[in-house]
Amino acid sequence: FVAQPRQALAEMWRVSRHGVVLGLLNRHSLLYRQKRGSGSYAGARWDSWEDARRWIGALDPTPVVVKHRTAIFLPAGGRMARVAEQLLPGELPWGGFLALYLGK
Repeated sequence: FVAQPRQALAEMWRVSRHGVVLGLLNRHSLLYRQKRGSGSYAGARWDSWEDARRWIGALDPTPVVVKHRTAIFLPAGGRMARVAEQLLPGELPWGGFLALYLGK
């Protein structure tokens, strides 16, 4: 939840030897629609894969590997949600949590 994610990522990239793993709350998710601005999510920063792509595009040197996955598609967390999490592919862009790996 940093104020300047592009600069933070650039510094992480600069000091890393092999790569960077980044975790973001996904603005294009059901979790965002349900929780934004409330409870423990009141001060949360919500980003998207598109935001991350812009930050990645500014890195020097350019990452050799870029992988992304999402999870937490149904934030209620009940039994049905747990089963769905196992069946839904992580490539879908609507999970509440967005994980990125950038490799050198």
